[in-house]
Amino acid sequence: MPTLAYRKEEVTVSNKPHRITAPRIIWDGPVDITAEAAIAATSGKKQPDLQPKVQAFLREMLKDDKMVRQKEIEEAATKHDFTSKQLRTARAKLGVHVSKEPGKMDGPWFWQLPKASEGRYYYK
Repeated sequence: MPTLAYRKEEVTVSNKPHRITAPRIIWDGPVDITAEAAIAATSGKKQPDLQPKVQAFLREMLKDDKMVRQKEIEEAATKHDFTSKQLRTARAKLGVHVSKEPGKMDGPWFWQLPKASEGRYYYK
């Protein structure tokens, strides 16, 4: 399930001659953060850097020079509780190639690690 953002707001309800102030919740919709990360942010605790784990996950998914569907990677990342932002960051740090299925303009997107000879394959 997605993590939903909300905010509290005060609303004044008037029924002459009485005025009542009450809180209400405004739902802002889904956000790209896990519930655990949101709780850690409000508690003042530093969120651990998960990038090494996300990058290791992505290298494992794309090992052996495989081209893997983006959708498949995103679904597997969700099962590991990695956010879309964490995945995009890992993709950029690893220099992952993103391309459409060869010969199909409307086909799915694929991810592939660059060749080691391209000098863009980073380990952290």
